[in-house]
Parts: sequence; structure tokens; C-alpha cells
Amino acid sequence: MTKNRTHHINQTKTITFANILTLLMISATLIAMPVQPVEAKLAGKQPYSGPLKPGDIPDFTVTTTAYPNVRPSLV
Repeated sequence: MTKNRTHHINQTKTITFANILTLLMISATLIAMPVQPVEAKLAGKQPYSGPLKPGDIPDFTVTTTAYPNVRPSLV
């Protein structure tokens, strides 16, 4: 083997080792972090689609925009 090829192989091994070491450090950090459960609660009033229920007031209105529908005529 030439000196240049040996240097390239050593450099590749060093980079591979550094990447593996970095992944192991990240894994150990994630495992060591404590997990805190989330206390999720449903809102008192859930959203729904369709017509308004009696006593409900809309939060917003949606304006409709008409676009022309153009398609080629069949011959």
C-alpha cells in the first residue's frame, strides 16, 4: 500500500469512529432525560362541522369566492 492510501483509510476510520461515538452520546443523552407525562384535557366545547346548534355563536365567517370552471369541449 502506498502512504497516501493508508492515510485515506485511517482518515475514513477516524471519521466513522467519530460518527459512531456521536450517535452513542446522543442516544445516552436521550435515555438519561426524564420523561414527564402530559396532562392533556379536552376543552369544554369541542369543534364540530355542520349547522350551528341552538345557542352557539359563530367565531368567524368564511367568504366564498367563485372561480370559472373551464374545460376543453369534446369533439
